[in-house]
Amino acid sequence: MKRDYGLDIYKIIATLMVFVLHISDQGGVVRGVQYGSSQYFGVWFLIAFAYCAVNCFGLASGYILVDKSFKYKRIISLWLEVLFYSVGINVVFSLLNTKVSIAHWASAFFPVLLREYWYFTAYFGMFFFIPFFNKLLKMLNRKQLVTLFITIVLVISVLSSINREIFYLKSGYSMLWLCSLYVMGGIIRKLNIHLSTKTKVFSMVLCIIFALLATISRLVMHQITLSIFGTSKFEGALYLYASPLVLFEGIVLLLICKDIKMNLSSTNKKIIEWMSATSFGCYLIQVHPMVFGFFRDRFMFLAHQNVLMMIFGIILISLFGSLLASTVDWIRLQVFKKIKIECFASKLIKKMSDWMWNLFKKITGEEFV
Repeated sequence: MKRDYGLDIYKIIATLMVFVLHISDQGGVVRGVQYGSSQYFGVWFLIAFAYCAVNCFGLASGYILVDKSFKYKRIISLWLEVLFYSVGINVVFSLLNTKVSIAHWASAFFPVLLREYWYFTAYFGMFFFIPFFNKLLKMLNRKQLVTLFITIVLVISVLSSINREIFYLKSGYSMLWLCSLYVMGGIIRKLNIHLSTKTKVFSMVLCIIFALLATISRLVMHQITLSIFGTSKFEGALYLYASPLVLFEGIVLLLICKDIKMNLSSTNKKIIEWMSATSFGCYLIQVHPMVFGFFRDRFMFLAHQNVLMMIFGIILISLFGSLLASTVDWIRLQVFKKIKIECFASKLIKKMSDWMWNLFKKITGEEFV
């Protein structure tokens, strides 16, 4: 099958957006800007535009995997990658004489049970339902697919934006939201939607307007709630993964990127493939608790620059961080290839599968072919 470089670019953009979010927030830029200043407006606009990053990864998973054969060994490979970074980074910090708590060591060895990485924990749970999601989407006709898509938007996205605790969606930090994104991404693939150039431009303008609305809403909600309650509340009402506005941004970017057609040189193809293949590794590196804690307020100095230099600095550091993390993960990929992790994952899944079906046969007396 011919490689879709538009989807690779989509994942690369999402990776950069994750860096933008973490440099702006965890890096301290948002805490360094003065309320109501141009820097305040600039950084929160940038965050609003980049907030769809997680949704992009969820949508991409559904779009890419809905028509692919399902392989259980994939989750073993991913789990070993997570273990490599969760334990490995702890070891590096220990060697640098940085204290690593017992809690950090425990979560490093049990990343799913102790939610070392919330996204991987949600993905791990969703993974085992993927073949059933794919089967469902394959059976539905076009009208049913559209109905399901609209239902997810209205019931899951809209209602959870009104009440964050409904369905225990946790503002999008949950398996349920990731499952919703997967199904929507799969539906987009099945519907084979293609936007005209005019519609793409209009949709991007809407995304910018939505980001502006989210930014303005922070200012408005701050003033209103401060005057009513004496304290600021609901500033981040539109800064939610499950928000319809944030969801719309992720969908628009997918519809635009999937149709990108380029005549790439072999070198450019390798660069895009490299950065796309290492996108998950980039996420694991930057949100590791020790790394995340290390970078707290490290980039607050950007808040004291003029707004254009601040935005440029955030994007430039994000790009550098992404390239550095991608390089590290490329090395990890070579190590995994050398020790044949994929082969190990396949053998492990086969043994687990054989053991499970033998146990089922002993208990029930039934045998499945």
